[in-house]
Amino acid sequence: MARRLIYVPIVHSHEDLGSVGERLRTVGEEAMSAEGWEKHRQQIAAFWQRLRVNLAAALENELAEVGWQKLRIYQDGLPSGGEMGRRIVEEVAKRESANYQIVKELLERGALLEKTEDAALLQEEYGLIRQIVAAPGPVQRARAVQAYRRRSPTLLAERDRFIAKRIDDSLKAGELGLLLIGAYHAVRSYLPKDIEVIPLP
Repeated sequence: MARRLIYVPIVHSHEDLGSVGERLRTVGEEAMSAEGWEKHRQQIAAFWQRLRVNLAAALENELAEVGWQKLRIYQDGLPSGGEMGRRIVEEVAKRESANYQIVKELLERGALLEKTEDAALLQEEYGLIRQIVAAPGPVQRARAVQAYRRRSPTLLAERDRFIAKRIDDSLKAGELGLLLIGAYHAVRSYLPKDIEVIPLP
């Protein structure tokens, strides 16, 4: 039986990012005004409302005959699976992250949560982002942005290769995977050819 993967490009909200997200909100308001930031947040909320509906329909169709226990979830930014991963999901869902609320609901229906990311690569990326949002002035922020831009392309590729290997190692024949991944990622290009990818716009 084939291995299938629903591939969902997502947009992160600041609720997904913890303390970095709170600082990012402050920087966003400074850059685009409080009104501009609020409009941005509303657009992200609308994205997640549409995705919730579309994803529910896709999963009901795909899992109608095999059941929810055949669904493996791979979440952008999640370095743990199992019980530890579930605790992370529940904690972020409490912060009103639409992304993690959806994942929590799927776990409650019987889906399995997989470790998706390499913790060291995530820590490196968050460290670079923290330097940007914590910069005390425009000169320091510009330097931090340059450092991020220098490292970002190769760091993203390393993360994508790791995620693709995690999917390959854990997704079994006859199972359905769900990858919720930031829109800038290119995990699909690293997946093995025997995994049928089902894009969800």
